[in-house]
Amino acid sequence: MFIRPDWRDPESYNELLGPYLTSYTAWEFLRRNPDYQKDFDVFDAEWRGKWFDDDPERFEECCALFEAKWGLLHPVNTNGDEFSGEQFLSPEFHSPDRFKPVGPGCRVDGPLVLMPFDLSKSLAWLEFQFAYDVRRLIREGVEQGTVIPRTKRKLDPRLYVEQLRILDAMAAGANVQEIGDVLEPNAANTPDERQRDKRIKAAHAAALKMQGGGYRALI
Repeated sequence: MFIRPDWRDPESYNELLGPYLTSYTAWEFLRRNPDYQKDFDVFDAEWRGKWFDDDPERFEECCALFEAKWGLLHPVNTNGDEFSGEQFLSPEFHSPDRFKPVGPGCRVDGPLVLMPFDLSKSLAWLEFQFAYDVRRLIREGVEQGTVIPRTKRKLDPRLYVEQLRILDAMAAGANVQEIGDVLEPNAANTPDERQRDKRIKAAHAAALKMQGGGYRALI
C-alpha cells in the first residue's frame, strides 16, 4: 500500500517542483486514487508469484484494463519506486492497433479513431463533414467518459504540490483549519469571511478532480 509522506513537511514534496516532472506529478495524483489502489491490489493478488508466460492472454487483458481506465502502459505498484516517468500512455501514441474504426452510430472507445470518407465528394463537403464528425465524437466521448479533454492549462508545480499535501492531510484526518495553519499560517481568515478556509476547500476539490482523472492533462 502507498505510504503517504508527512504533509506537514514540505521537503517531502520538493522532488516534484522541477519544471519537467509533470508525468511524476500525474503519477502522484493517480497513486493516491483509492479506485486505482483497489485495481492494483486485484491485479497483484492474481499475479503474485506468477510470470507473464503463465497466461499471456490474461496478462494482456489486465494491461489493457489499466491502459484504457488509467492511461498506463501496464500496472504500476503504488508503493516503492517502480514508476519511471514513461509508463503513461502518450496521447501521441500512433500504433495502428490504437485506432478505432468509427461508423454511423458507433460508440467511440478510444482516443484515436479511423473515420471513413467518400473521396468522390467535394473538398468543401468533406471539410464540413469532418468538422461535424469530430465535434460529435468529442462531445459523445466526453459524455461517455472515453475522451478526456486536454484543454486544462498546466499550473505552477507549487500549486500541484499544495493539492497533494492537502490530499495527504485530509487522509491523515486533518481539518481545514489545521491545514491552513500549516500551509498558510499568515493568511487572512476572519470569522465572517473565512478566506483561507475557502481557498483550502477549493484546492481540495481541485485535488480530487486531479486524482480522479485530471492528472491526464499532465501526461
